[in-house]
Amino acid sequence: MTEIVEELQETAIALDTPGLMEVDDYFEDTYIGRSGRRGQRRSPYFSKSMWNVKKRTLEGIPRTNNRLEGWHRGIQSMVDSVHPSLFRLLKGLQREENVQSADLFRFRPGQVVKKSEKKCMDAKTRLKTLISRYQDMSRKYLFRGVGYNINLNV
Repeated sequence: MTEIVEELQETAIALDTPGLMEVDDYFEDTYIGRSGRRGQRRSPYFSKSMWNVKKRTLEGIPRTNNRLEGWHRGIQSMVDSVHPSLFRLLKGLQREENVQSADLFRFRPGQVVKKSEKKCMDAKTRLKTLISRYQDMSRKYLFRGVGYNINLNV
């Protein structure tokens, strides 16, 4: 892992893009651990087991909380306020309960309630394929492939 981090850091320095080193510092402190004087890395803020999503990707389990964020945005728009009164929030939650009940009613006989967008499904398939081939490729190509996928989804 340290070889690819060092290679990415060298690339960031060579690109001399404003703000890129700050992003690198953030990722190093937060997810990797800053390199010490003797070549050993300090513990990152978040352990690898907390942020690594390889297993989740291979199993087709969501890697983010985007659905929760979407639900939260939906509730905000339903109550038409970022900081609603208690009464307004309860009315919004009642409307949301009706929506969820209708979805459950359609789900029980086997209907598909909501499908992910084709773009998202394609990205999931590409990432799953890429990660399942990880042992057969160098980390450099793995990171490049993930980068291409991020670029395709923007």
